[in-house]
Amino acid sequence: MNTLVVLSALLAVALAKPQFGGRPGARPVAGGSLNDVPIVRQASDVRPDGYSYSYETGNGIQANEEGVLENAGNPELEAINARGGFSYVGDDGVTYTITYVADAAGGFQPQGAHLPTPPPVPEAIARALDFIARNPQPEGNFGGRPAARPSRPGFGRK
Repeated sequence: MNTLVVLSALLAVALAKPQFGGRPGARPVAGGSLNDVPIVRQASDVRPDGYSYSYETGNGIQANEEGVLENAGNPELEAINARGGFSYVGDDGVTYTITYVADAAGGFQPQGAHLPTPPPVPEAIARALDFIARNPQPEGNFGGRPAARPSRPGFGRK
C-alpha cells in the first residue's frame, strides 16, 4: 500500500512538470515573441510623499501612474491616491487605452472607450428617487399608520 502511495506521488510530480518549457498559456503579443520585447523607455521616482513611474515597450505597451500619500501620519486616514493609464495593442490590431483613478473614496475607477458602461437610469426611476430625496419619511412612521402591537401578551415588554 505504501509503495502505491509513493508511486502515485512520483507520477503526480512528473506530470506536473512543464513538458515543453516556457510559461503555460503564454503566447506572443502583436506578432513578437515572448523573449525579445525591449523596454524602449522607463522612468520612476519614489518620494516619501508619493511616487511616479512610466514605461513603454517595443511591442506598443505603454503605462504610467502617479501616486500621492494623503493624510500622512494619521494611520486611520492615511491612503495613497493614484491616477494613471495604460495602453496595448490587442490581438485584433486595435490599440486599447485605459485611464484610471484609484483612491480610498471610490476604489479603482477605470475608463476606456471599450469598457462597458451602465445603462442610463429610466426617467420614472430618476423622478421617484428625486421625490424620495425631497420628501424623507420621519423615522418610525409607516405611511401614517401606528406601529403594530405585539400579538402575544408580554412579548417585548420589560
